[in-house]
Amino acid sequence: YDNIPYGCTHKKHIDYSDGNNNLAGSIESGLNAVYGGINNQWSYLDWGSFIYNVNSLVSSGADIEISGPDYVVQGEPARFKADLPYEPNNFLRSVNFGTSEYNSKVKKKSDWDANAYAQLSFDYTYGEGLAWSVYSDDICSTKSVMVQKRPSIEKLSLGKYGNLIDVTVSYSVDKYSKAKISNQSPRIKFRYVSEEGELNVSDWVEVSLNSSVHSIRLSTQYAGTFRVTAIINDGTYTESLYLGNVTVGGSPHRPCPQCHPDV
Repeated sequence: YDNIPYGCTHKKHIDYSDGNNNLAGSIESGLNAVYGGINNQWSYLDWGSFIYNVNSLVSSGADIEISGPDYVVQGEPARFKADLPYEPNNFLRSVNFGTSEYNSKVKKKSDWDANAYAQLSFDYTYGEGLAWSVYSDDICSTKSVMVQKRPSIEKLSLGKYGNLIDVTVSYSVDKYSKAKISNQSPRIKFRYVSEEGELNVSDWVEVSLNSSVHSIRLSTQYAGTFRVTAIINDGTYTESLYLGNVTVGGSPHRPCPQCHPDV
């Protein structure tokens, strides 16, 4: 089943702003980004035929359904599920999974709930891809996914402003992330922990899709040295970065505020 059978039930869960179901272009752009072009392990003619077939899929009354994430990270395995009709014939049954990338087939066994699971990876696609599951020539299901890169965040500066922690970071979210596709703002927050163990976490702050720099001043309850970490979320995936230590002034840390000042 390197080529998906005709007549699969196709489920496109995401309204892609630049969609057009251009699987061939997505895979080729991923190849160019990773390898500078199609490498020798690919059969270009077979790959082209495969893409033609999956771009021609139409809905049918198939009784298997694949489900999984709408957004996956390029080169990282993601878990997909094939849901078969609950009947004895579908217990411990062989189910094939694959993607819109050539030579991606894996075979798994369904469980006693008539479900099968597989880890699928999109190593070359960048943009729209396709996951599929099948257990006979005419009983199959496909699902669109968007293949993206993880969000990133970098430190520009870390210091103090009076008794506040002063932070500036740069950030980026991938053009195929949920934030970009859905035109939703990515979010950033900060975690800062004192040497005495005081944990502070700022609220999530929505940041601009059109900018790449975010500055904030963080307040602390006590003076001291704090370890600062920045966290970004693109609607699906979260990344964090330890920024460093910073010492700020203010009231001294008192583990027993009601005790004598010398305690």
